[in-house]
Amino acid sequence: MCVCLNYDTNRDIIINSEAESEEYAIARRQMSCYCYGKQFDLQFNQLCRSIKKISDDDPIILQLMMVILTFTESMLVEDIVVNEQPVLMNSKQVYEAQSIYLSLLFRYMIEKYATYYQAARQYSRLIQKTIQMPVLLRTYQQLLREQLDDASDEEINPVLKSILRLH
Repeated sequence: MCVCLNYDTNRDIIINSEAESEEYAIARRQMSCYCYGKQFDLQFNQLCRSIKKISDDDPIILQLMMVILTFTESMLVEDIVVNEQPVLMNSKQVYEAQSIYLSLLFRYMIEKYATYYQAARQYSRLIQKTIQMPVLLRTYQQLLREQLDDASDEEINPVLKSILRLH
């Protein structure tokens, strides 16, 4: 969701205007396309465009979704790396907090879209696209692992090895 907040649909780039230049964002996109291929780039851009369209590019909706997804099982990087569910110390409290934010998001969407039906439809579409995110992230991780399998141990940064659990 954070990526969607900074995604420019006109140029298909992710740019945090406060921290980086447009040239840097374009170079990063070209490098990503080179490393992971046009197909992955196309899927990623499609997902970002869909989420921005569904949310009407409303930063409040995207920010609330970020809060909701922060501790959602199967959405965490740890889960993607290890393919296991992370252990949350207070999962009941996390669930209750997520429920509050989900309710807040839905009430906000009812106000925004004027009818319950429109809000429910957009909310449902947003959840559907959110479910696609881990699939795309797993594809990215698999591509990265395939590329790193060919590299020697000396070529891989120790921090990256640790994060991806390549021992």
